[in-house]
Amino acid sequence: PSLIVTDMLLYKEPKDITSSAELQGYKTFYDAKNNYKVDDNTTIYMAKSVSKTSVSLQAVEGKIVPKGTPVILKTTNTTDYKISLTLTAEATTADFSGNLLKAAAAESSGLYILAYTTADGLGFFKYTDALTPGQVYVDVPAEAKGRLMIDEEDEAMAISELAFDEEEDGVAYNLAGQPVGDDYKGIVIKNGKKYIQK
Repeated sequence: PSLIVTDMLLYKEPKDITSSAELQGYKTFYDAKNNYKVDDNTTIYMAKSVSKTSVSLQAVEGKIVPKGTPVILKTTNTTDYKISLTLTAEATTADFSGNLLKAAAAESSGLYILAYTTADGLGFFKYTDALTPGQVYVDVPAEAKGRLMIDEEDEAMAISELAFDEEEDGVAYNLAGQPVGDDYKGIVIKNGKKYIQK
């Protein structure tokens, strides 16, 4: 299947970058030396956790991407999927600690990158060609195989912070931690795992 690589190299000036319908508005971004401000249609994400089947993305507050910080950007602009970044001296107050995204320091191969394939859709895939310095990847467990799905979380609804009573095994909860029935539509948590209930 064809592979559309979305990783980007270093930028030194204001830049417009474009995603695609297949990439659902996602792009990776990294600059070692400059801070950038993203447009109002764009949310900044970091990778908060990685399992053998998925990468969990967490929204970061604010609109500033600090220098030396690899991130994933997602636009709600579905007309042309364009993301505008502007050089800025403004600092961020957002907390990027625990970000599992990395920027390649040297040519490296066999790393997992954000991409799209015609067979499997959007996700993180093992890229067999060499990444060039500055391209964004994520470390994954050795037992990971094939595509890692994207699991998107809003910072205010971090699932890992919800506690469940062992006696209520099998009960479904919404993202606010409230019990829900079988007729509820959306993301639910059951037995400590997330599902989409349709």
